[in-house]
Amino acid sequence: MRYKIKITDQLIMKIFTKRNEKKIKGEELSLILNKSPSYISQIENGRIKTILKPTLFKLFSILIDNNNDADIEEFIKSIIIKNNIKKKKELFDMSYIYVYDSI
Repeated sequence: MRYKIKITDQLIMKIFTKRNEKKIKGEELSLILNKSPSYISQIENGRIKTILKPTLFKLFSILIDNNNDADIEEFIKSIIIKNNIKKKKELFDMSYIYVYDSI
């Protein structure tokens, strides 16, 4: 079973902000992730709605210079929690993580 994560507006803004802070072009980041050159642009423009958990973790490991999965997971959760979501139940109620059958 593989996890897909819904790309929320908060995640989009954090990706955009961190990428610009590090002065990484979207095309460059897309290629590091082994995706098409327009992949990050499509995420930031809301055309891609979900992302595989390993891809999101790799993306943020690059953007926050941290390869520890637990730290990255906490960082991602904090993005959502900082936006007025107080309880873990609310985090899942807003469909933050979807579980799909194996792809």
